[in-house]
Amino acid sequence: PRLQSVVESHKVVMFGTSHCPFCLEVESTMKNLGVNANMIHLDRIPSGPFVRTALNAATNQRTVPYVYINGKFVGGCDDVKQLQTQGKLDSLLVGSMEEGQKTCSPCGVDSIVGPVYSSLFNFPATVDNRLIRLTGAQVTVLSVLGAVFKGTALMHWVIIGLFADFTLRFFSGPSLSPLAMNSSIVIAVLERFTESKPQFSPGPPKQFASMCGMMFSGLGALFLLLNQSDDESWSNWLGAAWLIGLAGAAAMEAFLNFCLGCVFFSIGIYLGVFPKGVYTVHLNTKTEMVNTWDVMNTRLGQVLGEPISKQHQLHQCETVVDRKYKVKTDEITREDFNMLKHMKMSYMMLPVDVCALAALWKMVHENTDFMSEDANHIVFQVVRLIGVVMSGVGLLSLCARQVLWPKKLCKEWYCPVNSNMLSLPLILLMLVAWLFEEDSKRAAQVLFWVAAPAHLLLSVALVARWAFRAHDFEHVSPALLLPVAGNFVAGLVLPVLRTSEVSHLDFPDLAQLWWGFAFFMWFPLFAITLAKVFLAPNVDPTMRPLLFVWVATPSLAALGGGEYSQHLYFFALAMFAVMMMGFWPHRFFGAGKFHMSYCGYGLGVVALAMATVSYQVDENSQLTRRMVVCALVAANWAVGVIVQHYFAGVIRGTIYTPESKWGPMSFMRLTHEAFRDIMPQLISSLDEIVGSSGASANHFVRLWGEFVRLHDVHSVHEDTIIFPMAATYFPGCADTSHDEHKKGHSVMDKISALVLDLQVSQPPAVVVDQLKSLVGNLCTEMEEHLQGEEAHIQPIIRKYLPLAIHKE
Repeated sequence: PRLQSVVESHKVVMFGTSHCPFCLEVESTMKNLGVNANMIHLDRIPSGPFVRTALNAATNQRTVPYVYINGKFVGGCDDVKQLQTQGKLDSLLVGSMEEGQKTCSPCGVDSIVGPVYSSLFNFPATVDNRLIRLTGAQVTVLSVLGAVFKGTALMHWVIIGLFADFTLRFFSGPSLSPLAMNSSIVIAVLERFTESKPQFSPGPPKQFASMCGMMFSGLGALFLLLNQSDDESWSNWLGAAWLIGLAGAAAMEAFLNFCLGCVFFSIGIYLGVFPKGVYTVHLNTKTEMVNTWDVMNTRLGQVLGEPISKQHQLHQCETVVDRKYKVKTDEITREDFNMLKHMKMSYMMLPVDVCALAALWKMVHENTDFMSEDANHIVFQVVRLIGVVMSGVGLLSLCARQVLWPKKLCKEWYCPVNSNMLSLPLILLMLVAWLFEEDSKRAAQVLFWVAAPAHLLLSVALVARWAFRAHDFEHVSPALLLPVAGNFVAGLVLPVLRTSEVSHLDFPDLAQLWWGFAFFMWFPLFAITLAKVFLAPNVDPTMRPLLFVWVATPSLAALGGGEYSQHLYFFALAMFAVMMMGFWPHRFFGAGKFHMSYCGYGLGVVALAMATVSYQVDENSQLTRRMVVCALVAANWAVGVIVQHYFAGVIRGTIYTPESKWGPMSFMRLTHEAFRDIMPQLISSLDEIVGSSGASANHFVRLWGEFVRLHDVHSVHEDTIIFPMAATYFPGCADTSHDEHKKGHSVMDKISALVLDLQVSQPPAVVVDQLKSLVGNLCTEMEEHLQGEEAHIQPIIRKYLPLAIHKE
């Protein structure tokens, strides 16, 4: 009874603790809203433990805060933030806000929390707990194996790899961790065939747990390596003890969902070691992430319909213009998974990476003693097999696409960026020729002489088009350097394939044809792409990984030997160091979700590793041998993680789907989504007016004012700019939408007149009923109007109107 009396004595009551970041976030939200809330800190009152036990029994919630509004339990911090994001919190808090107080933004932060903190480096603010637990299971297995077989050299390498994996997770989160990507593939399978959903949790404590894992695995590896000759030495047993401790903590995370590192992190917050506002970013973005995941992973089973054909007669003439388009919704686009239809030339960069990695192992097998000769040969054979299989699947998919949808190749050729990707299949054939030159030199020569001259002709055609056609600065892309890399590959492979049996292959200067043209293209294109990054730093995130071709081109050039090979190698090494700074602290790379352009990372790293092996052959010192080890680890890790991302994307169905088309005219979609966000709030706010105070009516009046302003922006922009331009090409195509705008204005005038009657303490029920009817019908008609524009107006503009008109 006492608890109930406290809850009912105030409009808003929160039971929490003074140091809990979740409680502080709720306090900040209420303060920004101007809410006079009763905050009860259970750690500062004598009866705190008893009150918490009672709250737990009454609400069946174990964690603080406990938030009550209007005497009803609404949940904890996540529930409050979700209500705020959905626009429902204002209506619940009517009457408790200070006079004139407005709604705060979803990400507003008050001084009660202090500065906004989040994870360090590139670690995400929010992580999926499913992935953390699956990764913990793998860590448990590896740690136990390392402790049991502590005396074997193989397990020493495994524990060193485990330490490296923890290090990668600490700095960048799960995206660069091989163990985490194994978990991601398992999660992708679960999401594909079950109803499994993400379990979002704060990132900072998981990063702290990764740091603890890094310390435990690092100490375990250190003690195991101190005395490798004696399995029973004290250092081996101490190393095994650290690994057992790591296995225990990981097992609790994996099987009991108990994060020991998170407990110590919470203690750190209580002691002031970590800032109290460390969860702010997570709490203010979690609801959005949940909604985004639900939208992106909802499968409605919609399919692309037949094309719509219409004819339009131009004004004052007899000319008839045909209009043909397809109705494509976002749902259709997301669900249109087809490995043939949506195969792209750029996707061939993945098998190029794998075959380049096989070529690297071929160089290691022939020129170094990194491992035993048999071990090097086995690794080379395995990687070559994987590369050949992926190459065959990719090339067959491209051939099938060309037969079934021949226009797609033409579209790629005429695209200033994608036309450079036509180099990739030819580069792939040259790499395969290199990989099989010892097994079947004749077949390798055939592949080379099919691919290399074709690539040279393609390069000539591309250079001619760049030189004699006008291009926009926006068309400059690092993909311009891919043909350069292809010509360097041709110049490298040709000397390997020369044989006395075929006289025309013995021509000593023939390789210079590709070398010369490669250098001719490289210098100006490198300068142009460098200027693009300097002058326009907002480079498309999906194109940024291709900047690693800046590392690949000098690395491939260094493989050719000669007087300047070492200069080129160290230039590539310096450029690689610059690229690493792009990950951190500048966060230029790796900011978005996986895209197939991420294969550009692998291309640069593998090419640099090949140049490192060549440099070691020339120098053959202890330092260069260690450089080769580091380069091999980096190359295998980079390509391996990219392949893992690829398979996870294929399982999820996010690869081999149409790419989202976004341009200047996408402003229409922005206003449409704003309508879809505010219309449900309008309807729900009307349901809360009758029987409540006038504050509920004020909430509806404010929403209605936002709706009117949004409709004005929407209709004026379309009626004065978009529709007249579309009608220039296709007369009458937008007449229906224009008439709907006029009708909408007429209905809105009626509603605005009724809204004036709501400015009283007790609005008449008849007025509210009329508003419900008018607003409900208006929202229904508006949704139909938006769908009509998206289905029949936007496809015309995107397909037929030039980009210059879009920008205008």
